[in-house]
Amino acid sequence: MATQEVEAQAYAFRQLLKHLQATSDDASNINVMSVAGMCRNCVAKWLHRGLAYAGDRDPSYEWALEAVYGEPYATWKTAHQKKASPAQLAAFEASKPFHAVHPPVASVVPRTACAAPAAPAEPCCYDEEADATPPPPPAAAFRLGVLTVSDRAAAGVYADATGPAVEQVMAGHCASTARLCVADDAAAIGDAIKRLAARCSLVLTCGGTGFAPRDVTPEATRAVLDREAPGLIDVVHADALRRGADLDSLLSRAVAGVVGGCVVVNLPGRPAAAARNARILLPTLGRAVASVAA
Repeated sequence: MATQEVEAQAYAFRQLLKHLQATSDDASNINVMSVAGMCRNCVAKWLHRGLAYAGDRDPSYEWALEAVYGEPYATWKTAHQKKASPAQLAAFEASKPFHAVHPPVASVVPRTACAAPAAPAEPCCYDEEADATPPPPPAAAFRLGVLTVSDRAAAGVYADATGPAVEQVMAGHCASTARLCVADDAAAIGDAIKRLAARCSLVLTCGGTGFAPRDVTPEATRAVLDREAPGLIDVVHADALRRGADLDSLLSRAVAGVVGGCVVVNLPGRPAAAARNARILLPTLGRAVASVAA
């Protein structure tokens, strides 16, 4: 590589470090990771492995962290790192397929060598210690009930597509699944929720959360809830705001809460929107169900 190009890359890297250091208060690592797929720790790992590639294996990862953060990592964390919110954790979990990975330092071969030994890559997270994202719920964590609310699906005018889309998202996390479909009728919705809640740990309703006259799912749900849990809906709204897309979801009147020992959450009626909301909520739902069962 030409010396001029190397110098240009070094200049670009220095500017990146200055930008990351200057935005410590406004752009937390978890947000940077969720949007860009990499964070300040990723940059430190690339720097650390770059030194190994250049033939210098002596500097520690702590040295690389300080070079990126502009101060000792522990000092930076004390000054800038804040505890992640449920919405931030959910966004972080949803963005995992795009996160950077890093080969172990031992597998990095200096540029003068010929081949690299096979070694698994290390996944990166926005923080390596406290406040890391919780793992997704283990398999068979839920006894799931899916309730589709639709006049036409209940009448057989068309097949329900939303319930199966939600079930697909939840597949692998459920010990059992029960599905019901009812018309947009408050009494029928409330009765179906109570029937599913009696034998499920999680009930996801699909449809009837908008502004149309027959959209009565929120009212029917609220009538049977023992306690409301608005934070679960806040997670979905935060995701919509973060993406700046599908802002119609902010018009949803969805509610969530607890019926006996069961968590109940309203999802939208469109298959893609319901599936996305279920995916965004999945890590938080695991905690919610565990809390109710405790």
